[in-house]
Formats: sequence, C-alpha cells, structure tokens
Amino acid sequence: MVEIIELQKEARDRTNFLRKSLPSEIDPVSLSRVKLAFKPIAYRETLIWRTEELARCACDLYERGDLGAAVVLTRAVTECAAACWYVMVQVRDFSPEAHSSLNLTFDRLALGAMNNPDMPKPIHVGDMIREVDEKIPGFKDRYGDLSEFTHPNWSATTLLYSLINKETKMMSFGSNPRASNWPATLGLKALTGSLGIFEYAYNQISDLMPNYVEACERAIPAES
Repeated sequence: MVEIIELQKEARDRTNFLRKSLPSEIDPVSLSRVKLAFKPIAYRETLIWRTEELARCACDLYERGDLGAAVVLTRAVTECAAACWYVMVQVRDFSPEAHSSLNLTFDRLALGAMNNPDMPKPIHVGDMIREVDEKIPGFKDRYGDLSEFTHPNWSATTLLYSLINKETKMMSFGSNPRASNWPATLGLKALTGSLGIFEYAYNQISDLMPNYVEACERAIPAES
C-alpha cells in the first residue's frame, strides 16, 4: 500500500508539472515563414493539453479506487507519450528533400480521421508505440498490458469486478473485491513512466527546433 501511495504522489506531481506548463497561444509567424516549421509545435501543444487532462483525471480515479477507468485513461496517456515521441523522431530525422512527405505526416497526425473520407488517414498508434519500443524496450509490452484493461477481457471484467468463494462457491461482485494491488501498481507505474517519456520528448522537440526550422526554410519557398 505504501508503494501505491508513493506512485500516486509521483503521478500527481508529474501531472501538476504539466499543468503549469500548458501553453495558451503561439504566434506561428514568429517561429518561421513556412508552415511546415510550425506544424510539429502546433500538434505538440494539443498533445500536452490532452495529456494533462487525461493524467489529471486518471490520478483522481486511482485515488478513489476506480481502477478500471483509471487504467483506461492511463493507456490513453501512454498513446499521447508515443505520439509526442513520434513527433520528436520526425523533427530529428527531417531531411529537406523529404519536406512534402513530412508535411503529409503532420497533416495525418493533426487532421487524421478514420470515419471521414475527406480527411487524411491517421497515423496508426501501433506505429507510434513501436517507435518508442525501439529505444525503450518493454514499452510495447506494457501498452499491451494496459490494453487488457481497456477491452472487456479477463483483466477488465472478472479480475476487477468479481470474486468466487472457494468454500461456498458463491460469486460476489464489486469494485476490486479481491483487494488486489496489481492493477493499481501496473497502471500507476505506466502512468508515471509515460508522463516521463512525454516530458522528455516534448523538451527534445524544443531543442531540435532551431535546426529543423532552418532546414525547412532552406527547402521551402516563403509562404504568404
């Protein structure tokens, strides 16, 4: 129980740090004369808003003991961390001759939709997860563990909400009737880890931007 309390505090502290860093507005023109230079920043800032909201609500749920919903939100935070990492890689590896391809990538990130034929196809989250897993082995496996609580499988149903009395054979129901610490420990470790990855990638994008902007401006004519 002590470990869970410590993990809750770490998750809340990381979330509060994000909250204090939320941007309210950015002037694209002050960054660059070309739109491609601004696109990773625009998408990144939507990600930090989403990540903070999801993480804050997840922290509330962990503290209340609503583990099913908490782990579902944790999985969503993990996807945000992977998306921010994916942006970092695109900015880091940008090659001026590939600016058209990168422009499409950022359009797919920011505007992608599966249910609207007029919108670009989104980048599959599995591609983002694999990108992180290449540098942080085990990331994909932890995401898979969280997914078991997202879908109505054993972890998300029988484990969390039922208990069989081996003596009486009676089956009882409730919120975590087994009093298992495992779902909370799994979820909170994933939440704090994902927030750390998000913060790292977010800051790396800032560090990479000067060279990225310069490369964009060499490759693309001035835009009105």
